[in-house]
Amino acid sequence: MLAGGRLRGYPRRELCSLLLVFSVAFAARLAVWRLIPVDWNSDSYHHWQISYLSLKVGFPRWRMWDLNGCELYWGMVPHLVQAVLLFALSTASIVPYRVLNLLLGSVNPCIVYLIGRDNFNREVGAYAGLLFALYPVCGPYAIILQAIPFTIAHFGKPELETLSCIFGGSAFGYVAWRTRSFLYPFLIHWFIATLTIFVASGALG
Repeated sequence: MLAGGRLRGYPRRELCSLLLVFSVAFAARLAVWRLIPVDWNSDSYHHWQISYLSLKVGFPRWRMWDLNGCELYWGMVPHLVQAVLLFALSTASIVPYRVLNLLLGSVNPCIVYLIGRDNFNREVGAYAGLLFALYPVCGPYAIILQAIPFTIAHFGKPELETLSCIFGGSAFGYVAWRTRSFLYPFLIHWFIATLTIFVASGALG
């Protein structure tokens, strides 16, 4: 059983971690929205059309509606949610749904963080959450950006190890991205750490 002080501090630490991941994801997506005022996914406007026409034409006939005949091609839930927003806010604008997508897109990395934390540890969860928070808007450059907290986490360790982390963290992130697996960077890191211990202890002569 956890000690009393540690147990009391646990929810606060988790809340801070979740807020960090959410804030990074939200800020990145908001910055892209400000720089690119239109939705870069052209399908978004087709989805809006289905929602709007379903609200105005389809629902009175108890069906979905689309000029291209694709009202049932995609899942209906997003169109129904957007139609509810359009009706509730008395608007024809796509902006409310984009705001909802921005918020939900910022929550997804938090879920990734929790999965990494529960299956490995908080450090793995944080790196995975930050990578997932940045990748949709930064692409592969997110690998370099997520290596920054990886480096900061090594402050206080030998200087060479800390300085090499920006390159090592980027390399590990690249391997995980290309292989779509956490296993390979884990094995590489384990091998390097084990070799370093053996060399430092003089066990290899």
